[in-house]
Amino acid sequence: LNGFSVQVSSKLRELTYKGMMGILILIDIYNMTYINKILGFSEGDELLKFFANKLKEIFTDSAIISRIGADTFGLYLTFELSHELSAIYFKILNLNELKYYKGVDSISITINAGCALFPRDGHNFIDLYEKADITLTRAKNEGEGVIKFFNEEIEKDVESRWDVINLVKRAFDENLFVLYFQPYYQTDTLKISGLEALVRIIDNDKIYNPGYFIDYIENSPNIRKFEDWVIKEVVEKIKKWNINISVNISGKTFINQDFINKLLEIPEFLRDKITIEITERIFIENPENSISIISMIKKMNNPPRIAMDDFGTGYSSLVYLKDLPVDIIKIDINFIRNMLKDKKSFAIVQTIIELAKRLDKITLAEGVEQKEQLDILKFLGCEMIQGFLLSKPLSADIVESEILKSIQNN
Repeated sequence: LNGFSVQVSSKLRELTYKGMMGILILIDIYNMTYINKILGFSEGDELLKFFANKLKEIFTDSAIISRIGADTFGLYLTFELSHELSAIYFKILNLNELKYYKGVDSISITINAGCALFPRDGHNFIDLYEKADITLTRAKNEGEGVIKFFNEEIEKDVESRWDVINLVKRAFDENLFVLYFQPYYQTDTLKISGLEALVRIIDNDKIYNPGYFIDYIENSPNIRKFEDWVIKEVVEKIKKWNINISVNISGKTFINQDFINKLLEIPEFLRDKITIEITERIFIENPENSISIISMIKKMNNPPRIAMDDFGTGYSSLVYLKDLPVDIIKIDINFIRNMLKDKKSFAIVQTIIELAKRLDKITLAEGVEQKEQLDILKFLGCEMIQGFLLSKPLSADIVESEILKSIQNN
């Protein structure tokens, strides 16, 4: 334990200056006394060595690992983002699936674990160890396979994130991702101008909206696989329906050179029917790079349109708007919702529409839910609108049976 304490304490001093977070985990092999009776102490020691090697294999060089008791191991890791904590939890949870083989026979290994976070639960090794030890005792009292955090709020959050991780994994494995489509309309005629593709996960007849899982996907290694699927599906629908469709792209995908190549793979005659939606935040974080990428896209034959989503939420985008070769500005939903009761929100909407006109860009208002909002936007000269007043997101079947027929009738 002393050696483990020295190594972790040294790491904690580093983290204090770097502003990073850490987790101290105490792992106890469940019912080791019973295992020793079955295997004998010599073979029990071999099982402990097997388990220690598995810890090294799973957590590689990023962790400090030590055997600190007869059947207890200490583990310390550093992390930066909350989704990394979920990944750590997932790896600990999977330790319950280990099997130790003795000849043709095997023994299933299950564990208990207690976790304490730096700096939330303690600022030094002693504080973290004491709280992890208390938490490990709680886990043991609840039975085999239980993992507990000292802070119950963190535990609930991590368990919730684990539910998301598990859902997304199943969505990839079992093809549970589905696209819904929300129409957007010409403000003056209310004719449909196009559709926005919105992803859902449908699992056992339960529909999960992107707010539940999209943050995890965008910060996971699967983001490019996911967006490749989305673009492929959208292109197929454009080919089948002959209608404009917009698709949201994450910042990580947008700044990747492979994204340009992915757009070039879209058949040229379909390319101008797809609109790439990028949030305003992406432009603000790296405006010069954004301008460069969009300029490359615009040099393609029959290029896709570019829309700036959530416009108005950033504080410096106006500085760069004149130089950004975007086609559509989507006015953030919060301004539309508040403009009937808040003069400042109304003024912002009016200013955005007037500025866009002067810069020869199209405006699209999101979240139109009331007739009064529609009337004001029509008066202000906003070209397109989208919202529950006219249509909620629709399944592909409904688009084909209702929306496409209404377009043909017009």
